[in-house]
Amino acid sequence: MIDTAVVGPEERAEHLEAVAATLARVDDDAVRREVTARLAPLLPIRSLLADRAIHARDDAAKVRWLRAEADLVAGAVAPLSPCRAGCSHCCHQGVAIDRAEAEVIGRAIGRRVATPAAGRVLSTAMLMAADSDAERAQQTRELRAWMVDAYSGTPCTFLENDRCAIYEHRPTVCRLHISLAPDASPCRLVPGEQIRVPYLDASQEQRLYVVTLAGDQTQLADIRDWFPASADDADKNRSS
Repeated sequence: MIDTAVVGPEERAEHLEAVAATLARVDDDAVRREVTARLAPLLPIRSLLADRAIHARDDAAKVRWLRAEADLVAGAVAPLSPCRAGCSHCCHQGVAIDRAEAEVIGRAIGRRVATPAAGRVLSTAMLMAADSDAERAQQTRELRAWMVDAYSGTPCTFLENDRCAIYEHRPTVCRLHISLAPDASPCRLVPGEQIRVPYLDASQEQRLYVVTLAGDQTQLADIRDWFPASADDADKNRSS
């Protein structure tokens, strides 16, 4: 285990000082140029994969193409990232995925997808009830933020010994959640603090995800709501 994902009170001040020093070394423009240079040659194949995802025959095929595009991007920028096996900080954050992808994951791992409690799902019907596009956009931002915040500090259902137990079948969003900081310290969660981690800009992939999987049937919820942890899982995560 590299370190705990959540910073304790006794190390808070020292950790925040170290994070500030790390982030001071980040040259946003230089990072952006390097990412652009690595992704530019991949544009034709990314476009091809995106087209195949959008026009795939079923959700399983759509997810395969979405993951192929995400993995291509992630592989290109991996040398710029401190993300490594065993670093599970991001596995203690919210992970909002669509029901369609949850069903694909459930079939792959042989587990039934649960029905999230009322109010824990961002649905098309909920958004369409808004009075204006501006209200709908604001509601979307608030609900997504709530999903992320609701599980901040809580290990993912599938986190075992600081490894993803379903790594091969992990959500598309997890494949693209990549830090571009000089080291992993800014990724640790500090209760009450919002730390500006220089993550990979995956907005293009996020739009592709919505267009491909969600459409008029959007149902976004956290992976922990689709796959609640059992009592045994919870005990295992607490002891790791």
